[in-house]
Amino acid sequence: MAFKTGKMVITGDDIDKENAFGSVDSVPGYAYLAKNGFHDCINYIEQNLDRPALCIQVAQTRQPAKVSYDESGDLLGAYGWRCVQQLGQGKDGTTFWGYKYDDPKEVKHVVKIKSSYSKLFDNHTQIFNGMLRAILEQGEKRPRALLDQVVKHDYNHYRSKEPFKHITPEKKTIHKSLRDVCLMNSWCISNTGFVFWDMGYSNGRNFMKDHNSETRWVDYGGAGMLQCPNFDSVYRTFKALPVLELGTDTHQRLVNGKDSLIIGDSDFVMCQFLLNYEFWSEPETTADLYSSILQVKRQVIPEITELLPKLIKTKLGKSMYNEYKKGWNWLDEATWRSLGKFIDANT
Repeated sequence: MAFKTGKMVITGDDIDKENAFGSVDSVPGYAYLAKNGFHDCINYIEQNLDRPALCIQVAQTRQPAKVSYDESGDLLGAYGWRCVQQLGQGKDGTTFWGYKYDDPKEVKHVVKIKSSYSKLFDNHTQIFNGMLRAILEQGEKRPRALLDQVVKHDYNHYRSKEPFKHITPEKKTIHKSLRDVCLMNSWCISNTGFVFWDMGYSNGRNFMKDHNSETRWVDYGGAGMLQCPNFDSVYRTFKALPVLELGTDTHQRLVNGKDSLIIGDSDFVMCQFLLNYEFWSEPETTADLYSSILQVKRQVIPEITELLPKLIKTKLGKSMYNEYKKGWNWLDEATWRSLGKFIDANT
């Protein structure tokens, strides 16, 4: 990964020279491995002594791999993180709640192992995280919904005392959470030039509740965020960010023509938001199918936008469509700020 000059904000591995093991026989569990002939594990550990948490993982799971599973296929650990509870699995990867193998305090984090598909769009995730870190270092506040996470090449993680909870089906809770997402998107467009469009479908919503019942956005996969018209100007105000690759001619081929998932389109974002609301509100809806079709080719956006009035059945969905179908740019922070107020006033 290429970077602009300055401080590097993305960590590509888990090298920890300060706590590195001096030799393989100093790793807890080595004696058992040696006694029982786990030579492949011993060799693997010997090659990774400067990754102490991974060394302990290999010794305890007795599997010479960065990701380990039990006989039933359940996740045991990954990249030096012990899995306490698996939280989900989707196209973007596998998410679990756990702690570092070498952490005596067992401080819990949510860890997301990135899939190959997710890595195609990871340039966006890395840039967004670099922007957010720079903003926080300047002492500025972020929306509470946004998580301060660590982004690495193979996984991301953020601290969490407990696994987040799914949004309850009560309309009041749902609408308040949507308002929080609107305010978050307004801030993101203004401060980063990105907008989040993927609200989550069959694998769960991409916003949840923490232990204080506060809304938290949980999906930072690059395919779920889009460059807005102000992205280039905002990007140039930061230093030490990864070099932009997505949206350039050089890397376009890597995403299989899915340019709708890179450069924002106002109608695309509007359709995705309203279709997602229908999906979670109407059990018999086909909204998720149309959401998938929208992602395949940019050329279908006008067609599905035209179909949208027939797909929307809910009262609030119709109201939002009628209010924001024309004259509003869904890639502009003012639209999301207004939409949040509209939801609040009409629910």
